[in-house]
Amino acid sequence: MTLGKELTKQTGYNLLHNHMSIEFALQFFQYGTEGFNAINSTIRQTVFEEIAKHEPNGFIFTYMMAFNLQSEKKYLMDIADLFTSSPQDWEMYYIELMADLETRLTRNTLPDRIQAKPSKQNTELTTKRLLESNKKYQLNSNGTIPILTANWLILDTTELKVAESVNKIMDFCGIEAN
Repeated sequence: MTLGKELTKQTGYNLLHNHMSIEFALQFFQYGTEGFNAINSTIRQTVFEEIAKHEPNGFIFTYMMAFNLQSEKKYLMDIADLFTSSPQDWEMYYIELMADLETRLTRNTLPDRIQAKPSKQNTELTTKRLLESNKKYQLNSNGTIPILTANWLILDTTELKVAESVNKIMDFCGIEAN
C-alpha cells in the first residue's frame, strides 16, 4: 500500500490497494463470509473492467498473493486477460515485493497502515494473522514466477526506503515521474 500510494503520486496512475475493497466489505459482513467475498470481488472486478476500458494512462493494484494456491495464479491471469484484451491493449508489469518477517511485522503496525486499514487497528490480532499467513501460505515466488512474462520484478524492500523502491519499480516499468 505504501509503495502504491507513492507510485500514484509519482505517476498520476489510479491505485486500488486490496484493503480498499476489503474495508468496504467489512462494513457489512465478516471477513471470509459469502457476503464479504461477493462484495469484495464485485468491487474489484468492476474497478478492473472500467479502468481497462477507460483509463489509458496506467493503473496500480496491490494485494498479498498466496503463491502456493493455484486459484491465486488464475486470479492474476484473469486480471491480465481483462486488461490485455481491452481496447487499450495494456502492458502488464508484476512487482513482487519481499521483506523479511521482522520488517513486515514492524510495517504492519505503522500509523499510516492502521489509518488506511481500520481492520488492522487491533495490532495484536493483525500480528497473529500475519504470522499465521506466513506459515500457511507461500508469500513469495522464490523465483518460480507463476505467470511467464518478462515483466516480473522481484524487489526485496527490507533495506530500501520508499523512494528507492519506487525508483526501482519505475525504472523497471520504464515510467517517468509526471
